[in-house]
Amino acid sequence: MYHTLVVGCSYVEMLSPFPHNNPNHHIHHPDRKLFDTIDHDNFLIVGRAGSGNPGIAAKVMHECSKHKFDQVIVLWSGINRLDFPIPINLQKTFPRVNQNEWAYDYITELEDMVWYHSGGWGASGCQGNCPKFIREFFQNQYKGATPKYLTDLSLQSVISTQSFLKANNIDYKMGWLYDINAKTNNTHLGSGCGDLDTTSRYVDLMDWSKINKITAYEWSRDNNLLSDDQYHWTRAGAIKWFDQILDVKLTKTLDQ
Repeated sequence: MYHTLVVGCSYVEMLSPFPHNNPNHHIHHPDRKLFDTIDHDNFLIVGRAGSGNPGIAAKVMHECSKHKFDQVIVLWSGINRLDFPIPINLQKTFPRVNQNEWAYDYITELEDMVWYHSGGWGASGCQGNCPKFIREFFQNQYKGATPKYLTDLSLQSVISTQSFLKANNIDYKMGWLYDINAKTNNTHLGSGCGDLDTTSRYVDLMDWSKINKITAYEWSRDNNLLSDDQYHWTRAGAIKWFDQILDVKLTKTLDQ
């Protein structure tokens, strides 16, 4: 029985044994010994690369509908990232690479609902192998999108998740992938993330006391724990951040 749910984007997916809830699609772990120290009996870790905050919020509610958790940990993603759900029966009409992989796999399957993740402005959801009508939806959304529009969508997802967890008496901790108050367009993070528009009316509705101020990307960069792509943290960095910053020990205890 799981005690804690951990949800996020690729920063969380690298800690999960199975990408986007597909137990047949095993993620590759080059540092297998380190990965095997994670306590997967007590932690349900659910992440997918490119996920935006609407998709992350959907994952939280979906998993909480299936399991009873003592605690939920959410690592929120890019302000600029959009997500779009479609029915599973429509998804089944799209091409596959093989039995277990879709041609476009930046998705999260939640039973009858499949969430498509854009990855950010001009990223994977706006490119070739994403199904045409979803690709055009993302492209058209970004054509007219202002920072305030994107901030509103993200914060609605965070606020609704906070309200849901509070209403169900589930303890929770939250962090952000990166510093949303920094100007990310001039950094390595680029258009996949985006900045908080402080003119959004939703800013004052957030419970910011539940958002840890030490962000994952900046902490990893400052502690030399970024991977070779200089975007993602290393798996060792991820484990340390959860332990030292959120006081969440992902690894097994000696008596397990």
